Amino acid sequence: LSNVRENMPANTRQLQSIICEVKEGRRGINKIRKLNEEMDVHANLQEFWDASPDLFAVIASNGKFVAINHAWSETLGYTKKEVLNKHWTDFFVPEDNNIMTALNRCAVVLFTNSLKTKDGKSVTLEWHVRKLSKDKYYAIARLKNLSDIRKDQVSTEGNNDTRW
Repeated sequence: LSNVRENMPANTRQLQSIICEVKEGRRGINKIRKLNEEMDVHANLQEFWDASPDLFAVIASNGKFVAINHAWSETLGYTKKEVLNKHWTDFFVPEDNNIMTALNRCAVVLFTNSLKTKDGKSVTLEWHVRKLSKDKYYAIARLKNLSDIRKDQVSTEGNNDTRW
């Protein structure tokens, strides 16, 4: 019994050390779980961004594209590289270039305009642009006329993947 008492402080310290390691391990596991959940949410948002038939964009306050989704390429025929870092009005037909004035005055702007496709045609889009900070806009554009969809974008055979 005296031997147990002599070793008690050392055993207690070891036990406390083990308890601390277990607690830290649980905290670490909880942090990993939370990070995995956040990554799942991010992956779902990225999947939604990429799969949408609507044209999504993040536009800097200088009017240049920061991010776009795949629908830009599918709808207009340009590659992502051809669109990024270009001013968004570069794609507007000339008579529609006055929209920046409205964006500078309003937090949300809804408008319809035409954009030039890579093959020289134009498509009419309905826009919803929201200024979320002094240096960033979020924009969503949707084809106004389904007849503007290029034939190679609509699949009628083999799968149910059609644009609306």
